[in-house]
Parts: sequence; structure tokens; C-alpha cells
Amino acid sequence: ASDDRQLAQVVWSDDRGGSGTATGNSSWLATGIVLQPGANVLTVTAYDAAGNVGTDTLTVTYNPVQQAQTITFPFLGNCTYTDPPAAVSATASSGLPVWYSILSGPAVITGHAVVANGAGTVVVQATQAGNDYYAPASLVTRSFTIAKANQTITAPTVGNVQFGQAPFALSATATSGDAVTFSLVSGPATVVGNLVTLTEAGNVVIQAAQAGDSNFNAATSI
Repeated sequence: ASDDRQLAQVVWSDDRGGSGTATGNSSWLATGIVLQPGANVLTVTAYDAAGNVGTDTLTVTYNPVQQAQTITFPFLGNCTYTDPPAAVSATASSGLPVWYSILSGPAVITGHAVVANGAGTVVVQATQAGNDYYAPASLVTRSFTIAKANQTITAPTVGNVQFGQAPFALSATATSGDAVTFSLVSGPATVVGNLVTLTEAGNVVIQAAQAGDSNFNAATSI
């Protein structure tokens, strides 16, 4: 201060965020200033006891050196097509969030889980792109196998019938949702599709089967 009044207070603020009060008497010290990457405009304002005010600005450019980071990605276990979604839990040494993507295979990423949409081999990639303080991490991939699921057939019991009645239909369902096929094992009848026609009296044995597909194993016939 140019007069005989001592400085009463010195405060600072950063246009990138943050403010505070300096400490001192003839010499003042401001601590706790957290610089953000790039240009930071610091405004310093001094007050004396008479109410006079002086202000100055200082531009400080902060270019932090990016630190290296790594990703830890546990191996994923094999599963079957109908299993619940498999959780993925990779972490970055920086503490930054890790992102996942499917490089190949019948699956999709939903949040932090892999959802199978078929049988086959899946390759999952974990990435962390870095920020002002951390360099991008090296990519990490993990692969696992989704096996075909088992399926079962359910069919209502067919009661005894009399020869001479009209052809009748059979019904059966597979847990896979795939169509069930019928065939004659033995007896005096013919089977076309799911329609049974009796040719004479006797004991008839009909088999229901489901051969499976790219995602399901063949069902045990009944």
C-alpha cells in the first residue's frame, strides 16, 4: 500500500475453478491452488485497511505429464447359451472407468455384463483411453466359449383310441422353442407331420424328437 495503512487481506481466484485467501503481513503466500490442464487465469486482489483495492492477473499454463496406466482383466469362464449374463470386472490402475467391447463372437455388452446370443467363441476387449493425467492403457482381450444348451421335450400323454376314428393330431414342445418332429416307431398307423392315421387295431409307438440347432443340443427323444 502506498499510504501508511498496511494490507488487510489478499485473496485469489482461478477462472478454471477454486479460490482462497493468502496469508502474510509484508509478504503474502497463497497455497492450495489446484491448476487444471491448459491455461489458468489467476486473479489476485489486495485490500488495505482504508478500503483501497488493487488487482492483478497472472496466466499459468499447466501441461501435466501423463502417467502410464495398466488394465487388470480377470479371465472369463466358459458358459452355456442359456446361462445368465456373465459379469466383467476389469480395473485400471489409474482408477478411471474401463470400457468393454465385443471383438468377435455371438454376444453383446450390456453395462458390465456379457449377454450371449448364440453358441461359439467370444472375444471381449477392455480399454481405457486416458485423460489429461493418464496415457491410454494397453488394450487387454479375453476369450471364452459359449457352449450349446441342452433342451427337453414335453408332450401330453396320448390316451387310448378306437380304430376307425378320424386322424388326430399330436402336440409337443421343446424348451428351445424349436419345432418337434414325430415319427412312427411301431404299430398299425401312419404319421404325417403331427397327424396320426390308424390303419388297424393294435399298439402304436410314436417318437417325438428335436434335432437341435446352432445353439441347442439335440433333445432326448420321448
